[in-house]
Amino acid sequence: MNRRPQDGGALANLGAALFACNAFDEAATVLSQACERGARTAETLNSLGLVEMALGDLRAACETLQEALQLRPSDGRIANSLGTVLMEIGRLEEAEALFGAIVMRESGEEADRARFNRAIILLGQGRFAEGWRDFESRRSLLRVVSDVPHWDGSAGEEPVAVVGEQGLGDEVQFLRFLTEAAKRRPLRLRFRAAALADLMPELDQGRILPADGPVAAEVSLLSLPAVLGMDDVPSTEPYLAVSEKPEVVRIGVCWSGNPSYRFDRRRSVPVECLEALRQVNGVRFVALQRGDVPDWMEQVPLETPVDLAREVGRCALVISVDTLVAHMAGALGRALWLLNREGGDWRWKDVDWYGDVRQFRPPSGVAVAAGWEAVLREVAEALSLRV
Repeated sequence: MNRRPQDGGALANLGAALFACNAFDEAATVLSQACERGARTAETLNSLGLVEMALGDLRAACETLQEALQLRPSDGRIANSLGTVLMEIGRLEEAEALFGAIVMRESGEEADRARFNRAIILLGQGRFAEGWRDFESRRSLLRVVSDVPHWDGSAGEEPVAVVGEQGLGDEVQFLRFLTEAAKRRPLRLRFRAAALADLMPELDQGRILPADGPVAAEVSLLSLPAVLGMDDVPSTEPYLAVSEKPEVVRIGVCWSGNPSYRFDRRRSVPVECLEALRQVNGVRFVALQRGDVPDWMEQVPLETPVDLAREVGRCALVISVDTLVAHMAGALGRALWLLNREGGDWRWKDVDWYGDVRQFRPPSGVAVAAGWEAVLREVAEALSLRV
């Protein structure tokens, strides 16, 4: 790049590399320069659109990706990118049609990605029969390989291994399906949050075997609804229980998720925005995440998912971004105020997975930091009325 600083193609390649490294601000600048210097190609625009989406400028991302697709209408990768941002801005019918067209004409990875993306729309709308079927396409995307057969949901006495994938929040959300799975087979739990199964009152603990040992088949936690035929709307009743009781003035707060997540910049709240909460009197704030925390918050031990469950159990209210803590609050039946990014995940759409959830979202089209500042002011005002 140093040898050819004005070369649009070289700038485009550099911008794509910066995007892959999550250096989004620099990537946006470089890719814009590439477009100005003769590399306004479908490939460059696709990269730029994804960067704009990561930065939270969803409308710009939509325009950029539409232009990219016009230049290369049959490109499944660009179509999937555009469909994703259409989902984020609520244009679901257009997105679903786009994903359907990809599935009809493509094969391989892009078709699987389109099926998965379509599943996100279907599940968010509660269209579970179709949604869980398409959701299984993630197995191909993840290139799941196992030495034992994939469990088909059949009953019997030969044990089945239940494994994890994706994040801890996903594991907590899908724990609820263990109760039905254990009615059909003895289970060996081989995922990070497996210890939480001990906190499930409705789960037949006699059907839970030691993790190590022979199994006849294997299944992912996230595949359980598909193999079990769980097409009904999920119950919002709590399915985890701890002995700890809620303390009236204890408010748990989680403001950030895994920074390696590509869209974490939109999901996580800058810590300085929390200052609005500090002004609320009559409450005690507890940090429900590890690492550095503001000095006006209490820190508690959070070494394991069970530690987190107990600390959440002591909270009268949990204020959290979309991460493990939010799902833990819902699973335990604690009141949750969700700080949800614009667009947001399918789990918080038209179907209620948990019983007591109130969502706070940044204003549409506002810069990320300014949007979270507005959200935290709104939360602080609502909390002042609550105490």
